[in-house]
Amino acid sequence: MLLRHAWVGLVCVFLSLGGEARASPAHAHVKSAEERLIDGDIDVDDLVGRATVGRAVLPRAPGGDTWVSLVGYAKETAIGERELGGMVVVGLPLDRIVRVSARPSTGAGAAAAAATDGDAALAMTPKLARACVAEAWRAAGVAVDDGRLDTIVSRARWAALLPEARLRAIRYADERLYTDATGDVSRLRDSAGANLGLEARLTWRFDRLLYADDEPSFERMRLDRHDARTRIAAKVLDALFHWQRAWLELRWAQAASREAREAPGRSRDEIEAALRVMEAEATLDVLTSGWFSTWRSQRVTLVSPIPSRAEQGL
Repeated sequence: MLLRHAWVGLVCVFLSLGGEARASPAHAHVKSAEERLIDGDIDVDDLVGRATVGRAVLPRAPGGDTWVSLVGYAKETAIGERELGGMVVVGLPLDRIVRVSARPSTGAGAAAAAATDGDAALAMTPKLARACVAEAWRAAGVAVDDGRLDTIVSRARWAALLPEARLRAIRYADERLYTDATGDVSRLRDSAGANLGLEARLTWRFDRLLYADDEPSFERMRLDRHDARTRIAAKVLDALFHWQRAWLELRWAQAASREAREAPGRSRDEIEAALRVMEAEATLDVLTSGWFSTWRSQRVTLVSPIPSRAEQGL
């Protein structure tokens, strides 16, 4: 009995291999669920399982799936005998060749800007720009390292080692009508019976080890993070150059006030330049979650834009 079921399993394997190998993605259309059901590629349980488990939300790559299914069943015949059996069904899409492209390695985060002694006229340097952008990325939660996305993709692939489990109960109705010709007189007999069969199935979909169904969504998230980093970097660099220009204008306004020997207090140009400096610093401080104000207090000393009471002559 077991040999017979094993032979049936081998026939199913060859049929699945042949059915999948006939379809070529280069010159054939992808079968719909109805066509695959009619051709015998899938059964009703596959449709119900995919609808309840949540699979097939995204379209699969052409060429079919790679899967291993273990089927076991037990039933009782009409004459009281109990049958136990099982088989292994393997599906291999021979027309599908998956190439996993190597992802570009992500660079490490930019190092902090080197310390600059004294009150430099030009504080804007490439190191400062990289450090400020890196801090803004970290504050926004879109750091250059996409390790979390890689971890999610890895978990989605290794989830293929966990099988889909199904348990089905089948009720068999046995109704017969036959002629008994063992005696001198033929007799017409009929019989009716019913029994219950149980079937358990474990299915591994090994194609997810190479390509998970959720990978397009993860790649879209990766592209969205890249776009967000680009927008944040552009905004930070614009604020940095605005801060540097406003700072230089403030220095020039202070020098012009000293040369003109104006009355105590601040000129209008000096106060407006100081306000632009404060505006740029506030923007950078918010973008970097407080990092820029800490760096600026250690590196650059600016004159307060608000005149003191002594300067006002009070």
